[in-house]
Amino acid sequence: MATSSSTLPGYIKKLVTSGIIKLEVAERAVQSALADKSSILEWFFRNRLATAQELASAVGFEYGLSVIDIDAIDIRPDVADLLSDDQKERLKLLPLYKYGDSLIVAVADPTCFTNLDDVKFATELRPYSVIVEYDKLQAHLSAGSGFSGSASSSGMSVSTETINQNIALDTQELKKTDDDGEEVEITSFVDKLLAHAINSKVSDIHIEPYEKNLRIRYRVDGILKVIATPPISIASR
Repeated sequence: MATSSSTLPGYIKKLVTSGIIKLEVAERAVQSALADKSSILEWFFRNRLATAQELASAVGFEYGLSVIDIDAIDIRPDVADLLSDDQKERLKLLPLYKYGDSLIVAVADPTCFTNLDDVKFATELRPYSVIVEYDKLQAHLSAGSGFSGSASSSGMSVSTETINQNIALDTQELKKTDDDGEEVEITSFVDKLLAHAINSKVSDIHIEPYEKNLRIRYRVDGILKVIATPPISIASR
């Protein structure tokens, strides 16, 4: 059965509208992935139709989730061990931060969002997703719980890590509260954003409006990195 553009996953449509891949190529690739009973995201990556970074950005944009660099994070062993290596491999996700009764988990493939219920059951914590690049997540999962970030991130201070997890949590809370139609308090979010920027020695902060969300990026050592993607509705506040 032929795949029409209207049935393409939203993040694949984003790749098409961004000019990363042609519509007819995307349609054929989705058909091939479905016929092979493979993950569409993994199929696109394995066949070099889009880079891991392009896929992560498209997924984050489509679902209004933060996109982070998993290699820039020191994952504490006690947090990584909240799920066994077998569970992480099966669920295709990785615990990053524990904050109170909340747990931020790294996900690359949107089909894995349904696995969050399993995380909640296994950990008795409230899981929140952030999007990471597929290949980097696979490297962490393959390395097992002994892996705790890249060498470049090993010196990250506790205060910076705490601020970073608060930003990710606050982004989720901003979206949830806004969806309920209630007044959104963004002062603490902005304070944490600025504090994190100072700790990270950021030269400038970019706040970019899109259709569904804002994209907040830091420039560090001349390179722009996505830090958070809060809902577009907070722009007027």
